[in-house]
Amino acid sequence: MQCVGSVLAATQDIDAEVIVVDNASTDGSMEMLNINFPKVRRLQNKHNVGFSKAYNNAVNEASGTYVCVLNPDTIVSERVFKQVLSIAEKTKNMGAIGVRYIDGTGRFLPECKRQVPTPIGSMNKLFGRLNAKPGYYDQDLKDVDQGQTAILAGAFMLLEKSVYLEVGGFDETYFMYGEDIDLSYKLIKLGRVNYYLGTEAILHYKGESTDKNGVYLKRFYGAMVHFYKTHYRTHMLTIFGVKLLSKMLIWWRSKTTEALVDEHFAWHSTIVVTNNPKVLNPLAAWCEMTPTQVIPDQFSIQDHHNTMIVFDAECMAYKTIIDAMSDGVGCGNRYRIVHPSLGFLIGSDQSVSRGEVAVL
Repeated sequence: MQCVGSVLAATQDIDAEVIVVDNASTDGSMEMLNINFPKVRRLQNKHNVGFSKAYNNAVNEASGTYVCVLNPDTIVSERVFKQVLSIAEKTKNMGAIGVRYIDGTGRFLPECKRQVPTPIGSMNKLFGRLNAKPGYYDQDLKDVDQGQTAILAGAFMLLEKSVYLEVGGFDETYFMYGEDIDLSYKLIKLGRVNYYLGTEAILHYKGESTDKNGVYLKRFYGAMVHFYKTHYRTHMLTIFGVKLLSKMLIWWRSKTTEALVDEHFAWHSTIVVTNNPKVLNPLAAWCEMTPTQVIPDQFSIQDHHNTMIVFDAECMAYKTIIDAMSDGVGCGNRYRIVHPSLGFLIGSDQSVSRGEVAVL
């Protein structure tokens, strides 16, 4: 709901259509979408067809010149589409364009700009050697820079529909992970330029490190092997070696991956950034204390440390919220975003967890 709300706010002055694809969800989200955003177009699948096929179906149904694939666990700022469209129209041989990602704590997510993966680069990523060469992430561009990059993440990718279709869209043989790498690389092979716009940020609650267990590792490195087989003509013994190395790495990493820490943040104060004092009452039961109201015009992220900060999205611009979270890294704060009219709040304290959704 929050993602759709932010997209609608960002497209008020743009000729755009919003298409939501449902992969056979059972949590009542489609019913909520119908109630709260009845004009949004919905494509409902009877079973989970996977990330790639779902997006391909949506793009085929889209009528615009440009398409933007967007994950549901994101929030976009009010100006992000205008900015990326401006860059796309000015850049020759434009492939796809992506933006800077932050997680629910405001921290930068490096997967939004990456290099073309190699077996050694993927192994360096596995062992945490992020500055090694060849690497996995694009270290040449700083987080807030803008410029050409190789691989973009599929949580936010904007490109022309005709170009998307020309390269065949997302490869549906990737059920999960790797399809955005494959699409980015196909655009490069077509002679197109992929572009990173670090001056614009979106909130992406779940980073690529989500659920780093044996299942994740098999899917991720299975996708890397699939990518290598698809795009590099090589000897069968080399492919066998890559598969064997991947299996060994999966086994080793699954043995050494620590369980996610269920972090219970003992905050000593809660503030609600809102113009509406009525929001405080339902939040008091959730946080088990009396929250303090702060007027948005009087709020500064640097004034608060080790604090639970709840942003009222109906009183604040999404861009203001995203910028505040990004600027507050290192302050020890935790963040939630509340939608009083919808009756829920949402947030995440680490990019490797599913976060919290609370009904008020």
